[in-house]
Amino acid sequence: MSQSDAFVEVFVATHPQAIQRAGELSAGGAPGAKALRIPGISDFEVEQLCSLAAVAVHSAGEQELEMADIAVDELYTFPDSAVRVLEELPRYQSEGEDPALDAVAGRWVEEEDVPFSLQEAQGHLLALAALAGRLDAGSKERLYLWSA
Repeated sequence: MSQSDAFVEVFVATHPQAIQRAGELSAGGAPGAKALRIPGISDFEVEQLCSLAAVAVHSAGEQELEMADIAVDELYTFPDSAVRVLEELPRYQSEGEDPALDAVAGRWVEEEDVPFSLQEAQGHLLALAALAGRLDAGSKERLYLWSA
């Protein structure tokens, strides 16, 4: 699959739901109604984004996506530290600096394999933050990424 055919889909689910959704996506399933599909990138570009966001909000912790299930190579889960960073990003602004979301979006679109505009990147970041914000600490749901 060429980079132009690549996409990621980010969604909130329990592990069994995520495995089921991965099967649907592997079979060519349509975008999920409550998911974010980002065309033209892979899990690598999302990991870059998480690292940029962590630096912007001065957060430590793992930002690398984790394999969600050994039986499904394309399915990843976001570590808790990355979820917190993504959720915090739209509200974070250091004194005398641009809003963190704008700065991160600007840095992200400068990466070699990120094929969209600043405005699109900002929209993707806001959507990721909204998904991260849907997670409840007491729930078995996690933030998943499927990479085509």
